[in-house]
Amino acid sequence: MSFDEVPSDEMSSDDEPSSDEASDDDNLSTVRHEGDLDIVTSEDVKRQLASLVEDGCTTVTLDLRSVGFVDSSGLGALVAVHNYAQARGVEFVVSGAPTHVRDLFSLTRLDNLLTVAPGDVAQPEPKPDADG
Repeated sequence: MSFDEVPSDEMSSDDEPSSDEASDDDNLSTVRHEGDLDIVTSEDVKRQLASLVEDGCTTVTLDLRSVGFVDSSGLGALVAVHNYAQARGVEFVVSGAPTHVRDLFSLTRLDNLLTVAPGDVAQPEPKPDADG
C-alpha cells in the first residue's frame, strides 16, 4: 500500500504500534520504536510516520535505540518514508540506531540515502584483554 492510498482520516490510534512513543516540539516530531522493525511492524511504522509528514511537521525523527532486529521490510519502510517525506519537503532522520543497525545501513548503502544522526547511542564498552 502506498502512502497516497492511506488517507490520514482513516488512521486511528489503534493502527499505531503500542511500542511507539511520539513527541512533538514546534513542527519537530520524534517516534521511538521498540522491538523489531520487520514485516510484522513495518506497515504500522510507515503509517505513523506518514501521518506526521501529512500533519505538517518539518522534521520527523525515528528513534531506533530500542530496536533489536531489522529485516528487508523494515529497510523498505525506511526508504519509503524517506522518499515520501522528501517529496513533501520534510526531513526524515533516523536516530539512536544501535551498532548492528548502523552496520546494516552501511552494508545496504542506506547510510548514503538516509539521514542517520551520529552518536546517539552509547557504544558498548570494550571487553578487557585476556592478558589483564
